[in-house]
Amino acid sequence: MAARSGDVGKLERKRNKKLSRIKDKLAKQENVIVCEEPTAILCVQNGGLDNGVSQDEVYGLCSQYGTIQDIIMIPQKPYCFVCYNEPKAAATAKEKLTGHLLREGKDPSQNIHLYLFFVASAPSHVSPSSELPPGLLLFEEFITGEMEQKLLKRISFEEHDVEAKGSSLKHREVKHFGYEFKYGINNVDPSEPLAEGIPKECNEFLQRAVETRIVAHFPDQLTVNKYLPGQGIPPHVDTPSAFEDGIMSLSCGSQVIMDFRHPDGRHLSVLLPPRSLLVMTGESRYIWSHGITPRKSDIIPSPAGGGLTLAVRGTRTSFTFRKLSATAGVIPTDEKESFMPKTDKEASALESQHVHSVYEEIADHFSDTRHKPWPQIADFLRAQQPGSVLVDIGCGNGKYLSVNPHLCKIGSDRSEKLAGICKHRGFQVFVADVLAIPVRSGSVDVGLCIAVIHHLSTKVRRKQAIEELVRILRPGGHVLIYVWAQEQEKDNKKSKYLKSCREYKQEQKQDAEKHQEQDQTSARKSSESELESKNMPKQNQISDECDNSVEFGKGNVHRDNLKTTELEHNFNGLCARDIDDSSANPGTLHQTGELSFDDSSNSNLSQYRTDSKKLQVHVNRTEFKEQDMLVPWQLKKASGVEMKTGNVELKECQTFHRYYHVFKQGELDSLCAEVTGCVVNRSYYDQGNWCVELEKC
Repeated sequence: MAARSGDVGKLERKRNKKLSRIKDKLAKQENVIVCEEPTAILCVQNGGLDNGVSQDEVYGLCSQYGTIQDIIMIPQKPYCFVCYNEPKAAATAKEKLTGHLLREGKDPSQNIHLYLFFVASAPSHVSPSSELPPGLLLFEEFITGEMEQKLLKRISFEEHDVEAKGSSLKHREVKHFGYEFKYGINNVDPSEPLAEGIPKECNEFLQRAVETRIVAHFPDQLTVNKYLPGQGIPPHVDTPSAFEDGIMSLSCGSQVIMDFRHPDGRHLSVLLPPRSLLVMTGESRYIWSHGITPRKSDIIPSPAGGGLTLAVRGTRTSFTFRKLSATAGVIPTDEKESFMPKTDKEASALESQHVHSVYEEIADHFSDTRHKPWPQIADFLRAQQPGSVLVDIGCGNGKYLSVNPHLCKIGSDRSEKLAGICKHRGFQVFVADVLAIPVRSGSVDVGLCIAVIHHLSTKVRRKQAIEELVRILRPGGHVLIYVWAQEQEKDNKKSKYLKSCREYKQEQKQDAEKHQEQDQTSARKSSESELESKNMPKQNQISDECDNSVEFGKGNVHRDNLKTTELEHNFNGLCARDIDDSSANPGTLHQTGELSFDDSSNSNLSQYRTDSKKLQVHVNRTEFKEQDMLVPWQLKKASGVEMKTGNVELKECQTFHRYYHVFKQGELDSLCAEVTGCVVNRSYYDQGNWCVELEKC
């Protein structure tokens, strides 16, 4: 009996030591300060998206101990916040669930246990910061409650209201006055003024802002955004070339937390109360990106002091006032023309210039726009047997490497920067080309190749890529391939990429009604499209991409639950492929797993023969007129800041052109049929993409 008592004491000491380590880690690495005094807000360690835990799982466990106001899930974090209506319920949950085994792994080292703590201070991505970015001004109660109601009444989002240019975006409803801000090009056209300018109701406080030198220019453009609870806006910097310094944002209706991010990784959150005026000038205007994480509540300091409280978001309407600059509407484009390749050497050069180099430049922004796994791809991964070896070729930021925690996962990407992002997130990843995958033949159970093959500029190279994918599979192994489709409308239904804003409006209304019904039956259905990704976007604009998603939603990216030693063993075995086994492009495999290529053969694309077909630049959000084209990606940066003088030097808007070959219906199936040793198990269409699931014979 004494021995048993001693064992219990030993286990208790071990448990307390573990809890102490977790507290220190949360404080030092995450800026989450926990306390012993009961609070209504709990931090649930190991209950986050980074561990593959869903909001539903957390709710199912925690709701039995009291009424939950909200559950805040944070992308790429192993913890979440559970907000109860009273500290007593939180205390009960903490007592009952600390140490709870949420998920059992193949061995004890893979088990997921929950550890709960009372929260004294939350990190900046969920709670307001104590400081503001340089150049940012915030004026509380800038207008009266009477003026607020007058403005809200003046701005109507009804279908019959046609005075101003209105539309419905994916995340919010929008209306423009003076000039329309065109999201397809992230700019305005000064030659196309709208019929109605800024409403006269705004004149009084706008004139006051100019007279008190809050801003230097009286605005001539207004964008009104209506946000329902759970909606947000992706991080961005308002187009530097389109507007003057000094952008004003007036908040009406509800409070919200706005996130500001610096390119060096700094993150500050600012609470915008109703009737407050936010003014972005200087560095906060040009350097820091700003956005709103889509959730239904915010953790804020208690008005009474001495702790935190949950502020539920209501409907918020923002009025953003801007002054067009002399360079508004100017969109720089590439000067050199590009042509379709006629030789493999020319194809390599084209892809080097318009694929590889582009993704190195836009890697951070691209990563920040790719978070939410597509349902059918996620279903494919979850259907695989536990312990299967998965290789994701063209893994990007690794968003699919976290879907099934029971697989041994390895990623590969041609972009060193994207691979670096994956490595930083704890994934096993190597740099390589899809045409020469440095993996042993027949060693992979499951392959994934999403949005890669359409970047190859000849049929021979596209076929070669599929052959490489089949080669690394074991007999009976499967690979899922997605390519962009030329047909962006199927069964009389347009893809999300092609839909007009008007068509989105009706869908958004239907979605809102659906969410309202869900909210009546459960308080837990808050948005899982969290708009916080690792280091979030720099000063970029929202762009369009082949996967039709411009979300900055939840990033279910997490460290594999497999042992590190097991991962390293599998990784080393997979990459023990002899270079002689490759029939593709030559390369040298370094110990790091990176494949270096000789770029000396990359000729200047402008030297192509005059009989080659010129590649046209596609207009985003329109039908594809050609199968081969260049698709623009707009990126805006600040080149530097003179801190002594406060002058901000700007680069012009950079437009990068990515090469694409969009596939016609049946083209991908036919190409796969030419590859020996495999069969097409499934072929389907998924939101503007043609997809096949291959099985190796």
